[in-house]
Amino acid sequence: MVLEHIVSYKRMRESPAILLAIAFVFISFAMLFTALVYPQGGGLFIVTLATMPSIPLFLDALHNKEKDYEKKGDRVKGGKISLLGRIMAYQKRLMAYQELVGVFGIFFIGVALSVAFWATYLPENMGNQLFAYQKNELVNISGLATGGISRFETIFNNNFMVMMLMLFLSIVYSIGAVFLLIWNASILGVFLSEFARSALSSLTYMGIFAFPMALFVGISTGLIRIVLHGTFEFFSFFIASIAGGIFSVAVERRIFKTPEFGTVFKDVLVLFAIAVASLALAAYLETFYAITI
Repeated sequence: MVLEHIVSYKRMRESPAILLAIAFVFISFAMLFTALVYPQGGGLFIVTLATMPSIPLFLDALHNKEKDYEKKGDRVKGGKISLLGRIMAYQKRLMAYQELVGVFGIFFIGVALSVAFWATYLPENMGNQLFAYQKNELVNISGLATGGISRFETIFNNNFMVMMLMLFLSIVYSIGAVFLLIWNASILGVFLSEFARSALSSLTYMGIFAFPMALFVGISTGLIRIVLHGTFEFFSFFIASIAGGIFSVAVERRIFKTPEFGTVFKDVLVLFAIAVASLALAAYLETFYAITI
């Protein structure tokens, strides 16, 4: 394919703007193709088409990071290590994958902003058809149980299932969780577009500046609504995806019969524990400290 080779991984990691542009191109192409060829497929088909060129892109990112990691010799060695040494080793390993977390995060934001742009720009009827699945999912999310512990459990269980699926897909196919990341980003984008459309109706007097201003106001308003819990929720998804990717690459490198595999497995468990803790915090904040404006 051509789309996934638009830019090299080196340029992509050096410029977040390029990664945002790539996300916009992927979503725009997927949306145009869906609208012309298979409109009844809606948002699910858009996500599928956007995932196809994204998988080689993230595989390249993961393998490049693994090569850098190998060259630096930063693998945690086996043997007796103090508790402080183990903590420092885990911190070093996490920092080694910080760049990859950033790539996942920026691409996620790019997809969300791209969907928000098109869902606001397109005529309402077309937008409703193309993003029907995302809108239905938003209705399901808003219909979660209300009231204290019951709401917390519902939110946590729902997000935990998503996170576990991301982890499983990443283990099976390195970064197989990209589909779910793009899916969740598209839901966020449709969520933001609802605020943008609401703002657009009251900014028509601004003429040609109405749309960009409505987009800015709507996205800002929507992000304020979710930034408190959303930051931890999406962070847990990224960490779970990368944990699965680390494990998958370890198996691919056939180190499961070496002492190094035990260290990798422990690292994956630590990452998983961090992801679960972050997810629990997100559910708690969403339950008891949700921002309403």
